[in-house]
Amino acid sequence: MKNKLIKIIGASFLLLIIFSFTIIVVKKMIPENKKIELIESWFSSPYEYMFSGGIHNNSGVLNFLMTNNSEFMAGTTGIMFYGGINSSISKVFDYEPVLYNYKAIEKLSGIKCFTKTIAEDGTKFNYLNPEIIDWGYEELLPKPKLKIQEYTCKEIYKTVFSRFFRMMTEAYIYGNKDNDIKELKEDYINTMYDNGYGGLDILEERHSGALQKYYVSRDGTIMTPAMAIGFWIRRDIDGSSDKLWKKLQKFMLLYDKKWFKTIKK
Repeated sequence: MKNKLIKIIGASFLLLIIFSFTIIVVKKMIPENKKIELIESWFSSPYEYMFSGGIHNNSGVLNFLMTNNSEFMAGTTGIMFYGGINSSISKVFDYEPVLYNYKAIEKLSGIKCFTKTIAEDGTKFNYLNPEIIDWGYEELLPKPKLKIQEYTCKEIYKTVFSRFFRMMTEAYIYGNKDNDIKELKEDYINTMYDNGYGGLDILEERHSGALQKYYVSRDGTIMTPAMAIGFWIRRDIDGSSDKLWKKLQKFMLLYDKKWFKTIKK
């Protein structure tokens, strides 16, 4: 009887190990070739006004951006929403085509992008789900040396995306190191909710002069320094700020280490 019990316990333990291993296998990272397909698809027909100077020829979007030093000027919504990432996911992973929503990202990840939404919960903005941040970093981030067409991802980052990520980094430091984020948050809650979309006018008034090296006039697509500061204030409100900052630091150390170490001093 004792030996039988030991065998049952041993078998159960073995099944638990197999089950755990199965979960790990299922959760493994998206293959690099799929990441290449996904990035190439996104660059095949992005919203042209997300980039400085727009896109004006048909010789290949990525090649045009790189040879003309065109910078990504939009924000997180441009990447996740109207920029075409959901359509690219649908194409690469053979999902039902989607446009202007987050369904493809949520289907691929199995995670809701938001914990609360304007439409369903009546909040003033969508509350970012911290779990989607972990997933995006672990599953979608390509290695810096991975080649997309003739360019490495690090080269693409330096030319096209460094403005966005550096501005987001400095906006966090501005709100959390140079200022008291609790005061900024209280001010945002008390004065900005009912002042237009995201209180942009007041944000720009409150933080005029901040992060001037990234300044551009607002046009509905371009992300301004005030918008970046407002992004981090909202992340502090919805509780995703700490996790997002940790992942952003890891990303910057991977893609922009020399610059990041100077800015953190």
